[in-house]
Amino acid sequence: PDGKRIVTASADWTARVWDAQTGQPLTGPMKHDDSVISAQFSPDGKRIVTASWDGTARIWNAQTGDPLTTPMKHSHGVLLAEFSPDGKQIVTASGTNAYVWNAQTGNIVAILQGHTGFITSARFNPDGRRVETASWDGTVRLWNVETRKQIPWSLEHPTGGVLSAEFSPDGKRIVTASYDRTACVWDALTGKLVAGPMKHDAGVNSAQFSPDGKLILTASSDETARVWDAQTGQPVTPPLKHNGWVISAQFSPDGKRIGTASYDGTADIWDMPIQHLLPEPLKYDSNVTSAQFSPDGSRIVTASRDYTARVWDAWTGQPLPEPPMKHKSTVISAQFSPDGKLIVTASLDHTARVWNAESGQPLPEPPMTHGDTVRSAQFSPDGKRIITVSSTNAYIWNVQKGTLLAALQGHKRLVYDAQFSPDGKWIVTASADSTARVWDAQTNQPLSGPPLQAQNVVYSAQFSPDGKRIVTASADGTAQVWDARTYQPLTPPLIHDDGVRSAQFSPNGKKVVTASWDGTARVWDAGTGQPLTRPMKLGHGVYSAQFSPDGRWIVTDTGNNVQVWDSQSGQPLTEPMAYSAHPQFSPDGEQIVTARGYTVLVWDIAPVSSKVPDWLLPLAEAISGYSLNQDSVPVPTELDRAKKLNQIRQELNKLSHNDGWTVWGRWFLANPATRTISPFSQMTVPQYIQECIQEDTTNSLDEAEILAFGNSNLLQQIEAAQQALEQNTNSPPRL
Repeated sequence: PDGKRIVTASADWTARVWDAQTGQPLTGPMKHDDSVISAQFSPDGKRIVTASWDGTARIWNAQTGDPLTTPMKHSHGVLLAEFSPDGKQIVTASGTNAYVWNAQTGNIVAILQGHTGFITSARFNPDGRRVETASWDGTVRLWNVETRKQIPWSLEHPTGGVLSAEFSPDGKRIVTASYDRTACVWDALTGKLVAGPMKHDAGVNSAQFSPDGKLILTASSDETARVWDAQTGQPVTPPLKHNGWVISAQFSPDGKRIGTASYDGTADIWDMPIQHLLPEPLKYDSNVTSAQFSPDGSRIVTASRDYTARVWDAWTGQPLPEPPMKHKSTVISAQFSPDGKLIVTASLDHTARVWNAESGQPLPEPPMTHGDTVRSAQFSPDGKRIITVSSTNAYIWNVQKGTLLAALQGHKRLVYDAQFSPDGKWIVTASADSTARVWDAQTNQPLSGPPLQAQNVVYSAQFSPDGKRIVTASADGTAQVWDARTYQPLTPPLIHDDGVRSAQFSPNGKKVVTASWDGTARVWDAGTGQPLTRPMKLGHGVYSAQFSPDGRWIVTDTGNNVQVWDSQSGQPLTEPMAYSAHPQFSPDGEQIVTARGYTVLVWDIAPVSSKVPDWLLPLAEAISGYSLNQDSVPVPTELDRAKKLNQIRQELNKLSHNDGWTVWGRWFLANPATRTISPFSQMTVPQYIQECIQEDTTNSLDEAEILAFGNSNLLQQIEAAQQALEQNTNSPPRL
C-alpha cells in the first residue's frame, strides 16, 4: 500500500516480496505445493495472503515471509484470496463456492454457496459488510457477511461467464467483465444496469473503476485495454493496444497512470489522461461525399466518388481491416443502423446496399435496385426498414431480405428528402413539386387531405422529436412548422431573404434552426415562430445547420467551411473550420466530423460548456497585458506577466483532474514547438510537420514551413522538399 514493495505470485509454486526501487528480493520464497495464482498485501502492508492450485490459501508475515497461520484448506484449487478493507477477514474462491475466513486465526467464518459455475471473482465492498461473487455461470451474487446469506438479487450476463466483478469506490455500483465481450455497470442496491454494455471484440478479462469512480478501465483478449465514462458507458480514450491478450489493467492509486499486462510479453505504463486523438485526415484518392459517426462514436463511415464506402477508427483515423464497400459508381451517402451493426449506402449506380459493419461484406440479398440515382438511404428507428429516395418516389425496403415493401408515389417532381418519424409510424417526404407529404408507414398510404404546400421547391422536411409536428424548408425563402396530422401551419412562416436549404428541430423540440442561401442561419421559437437570436452571418449561402445532441450548439455548413455557434445567443464559438463540409456531431457532442475534397477531419470542440476556471481571466490578462477597469475599459495591467504565466503553468500541472479546460490550459502554456497539434491530440507538432513533408504537396509543405518557424533543421528539410517538388512539376520558383 505504500508503494515500496511488490508481491508476485508464480507458477514456480512460490510468492515473493521485492523492493520496488531496486528489484531485489526482501523475503525468502513463500512456498506452496503447486502454482500460486494470487498474492495480496493486507491493508496495513504487514501481511500477505496467497492462493494456490494446491487447494490452500495462506497468510504470511510480509517482512519475513514466515507463515502466520495454518493453511486455509479447500477441496479444489484456490483461484484468489483477498483481505477485507479492515484486514480482519479474507475471502477466497474455490470451485463453485466462496469462503470467508478470520484473517488472524485462519479459521473459516462462512461458506457462500449458490453458483453453478466456477467462481472467478470474490471481493468485499468498501465497508467490508458485503461480498460479491462472480461466476462462469454468468451471474454475480451479493452476500451479507454477518448473516452469511445471499442478498435477493443477482446480475446476469446470459451469454457469457463473468470473469470479474468489482465495487466502485463508494460501493454503490459494480462493474462486471464478461466472456461475452462486454463490461457493464450495475446498481449495487437494485441490480439494475446503469451503463453499458461497453463492447470489446473479444472476452473482457477485467474491469475496474478509477479511484474517483468516474472512469472504467477494461482489459480484453482483443489485445486492447480501454477507458470508458462510468456514467454513460462511452469510450473516452483511444484503445491502449498490445500485440497479445491484455490480461489485466489497473489504475495507479492517484488515477494518473494505467498499468497493463499482456500475453505479448510486455507490461506498459500509460499516462492519464490519454488524450482524445485528433487523428490525421482520413485520406482518400477521390472526393468524399459524406462522413458519419457510429452510434457509439467509435467509428466513422465515409462515402466517396471512388465508388466505395469505408469504415475508420474514430480515435486513430486508421481504416478498419474489412475491405471497402464497393459500388459501380459514386457512393452518395453511407449511414450506420441504430445498433451500429449494419451500414446502408446509396449510389449513382441506381442501387442502395446493406453491409455488415464489422466485416464490410454485403448482406446476401441482391442490392435494392432503382430506375435512377439513389439520392439518400436511411434506416427506420428500429433498424428493420430502409427508406430510399430516387427520382419522384420514395421506397421502403425490408433490411434483412432486401425486398421492396412499398413505393410512395404521389409527387410530380424530384423527391429531395424522406424521413421516418421518431416512432417509425410515419414518413414525411419533401419534393421539388413545392409540397411535402405525410405517409402512414404501416399502410404506405398518404394521409388524407392536401399536402403541405410551399411556393417553391421543398428541400427538406423533418419531424419534431415527439413526432407531432413537421418543419419544412423551401426555396421560396421560408421555413414552416406544421401539425403532422392536420397539415395546418402552427407558426407564421420563418422568413429569410433567399431560399431556405434546411430546417431542423432542437432535441427538445422547442427551437428550430434554419439555413439559407441568404448567408445566414437563424434560431426560432418552434411554438411562436419568433426569432430567438440575431442571424448567424456567414457571408456565403448556408447548406445546413444542425443542433448538437444536447441542443447547446449549432454547426453550420457553407460548403467551404464549418463553424460552431452558441444556440442561446447566436454567437460564434469557433473560427470557421476551413476547407470542411458535411459536418456531423459525434453522439456525445464533443467532436465534429467533416468531409470535403479528398479528406475527412475530426475536430475537438473547445470546453465552452463548463464553468470558466478561475485562472482563465488572469491568463488572458497576462497574455494581453491589459485588464478591465470598473467601466469595462481595457487598461494596462499591473501584473508581473511572466511571473503570472509561470504561476498558472505550475498550478495547472499540479491539478489532479483533467477536465477540458485544464487540458487546454496545459496545452496553451506548453512549448509551441514541441506540444501536440491540438489540446486533445497525441500527435506532436514535429510529428505533424514530418507528416506534411511526407505528403509532399505544395499546400502541405507551406503548412509545414509555417509550423517549423525557428527550427533550422526542419526548415532545411522542407526547403529541400519544396525544391524537389518544383523540379518534378516544372512549377515556377518560389519568391
